[in-house]
Amino acid sequence: MIMTHIRYSVKAEYAAQNKANISRVMEELRALRRTDIRYSFFLNASLLGALFFLAQFLQAAQGYGPLAAGLRLLPWTATLFIVAPIAGSLVNRIGERPLIAGGLLLQAVGMAWIGLIASPDLAYINLVAPLIIAGCGVSMAMPAAQNVSVSSVVANEIGKASSLFSMLGQFGGVFGIAALVAVFARIGSYDSPQTFSNGFVPAMGVSAALSLVGAIAGLILPGRGARTIIQTQAKAPETGKRESSDALEQSPSL
Repeated sequence: MIMTHIRYSVKAEYAAQNKANISRVMEELRALRRTDIRYSFFLNASLLGALFFLAQFLQAAQGYGPLAAGLRLLPWTATLFIVAPIAGSLVNRIGERPLIAGGLLLQAVGMAWIGLIASPDLAYINLVAPLIIAGCGVSMAMPAAQNVSVSSVVANEIGKASSLFSMLGQFGGVFGIAALVAVFARIGSYDSPQTFSNGFVPAMGVSAALSLVGAIAGLILPGRGARTIIQTQAKAPETGKRESSDALEQSPSL
């Protein structure tokens, strides 16, 4: 009899925990719907996929060592220290949508440019301009994207929105690398500089396409007025819960 009671108690506790987990997941999904951060997936898919192959292109096709290849990517990465602070200061003035859409469009242009000119005998100086353009684009988009992820929700959902933004970005990066590798593997290889370039070119095309899709996703972001309405609607249930709780606390006990 006692064992039966214990077994039923354990089952009831498991069911309660499972229900709580489902409720938490649904809350996170609602937060994701309100933040509308799909562009984060494509931003990171394009960025990390290109990063994975650009360093290899400079080594496998151009013949540079690891340190030399890293230094030659500085026109791409160093823009973050210059453009990102400027973009961050412009967010409150012009909004996130033009920075995200324009930044991802610039990244698409840079990646497509590299794909069009890539070859084993390409002079490095020809890579500088597209690297700077792509770097300026991602440096514009990142601060605005992070701002959208936390400004589209109420205060008690900021942590969830931020974690969802990071998770979706990481998932996008994994997807981007996998997609570019799949395209590269169809016609490219590491057998020679030329065979590597053969696969690198369409891989950069995929990176540009992913960034372009992200730019389109950025264009359909709700404006600040629409996000304010969403925040107001999200606050209503929480306000109702607090009022109900206060009423219960203030009601006389029987």
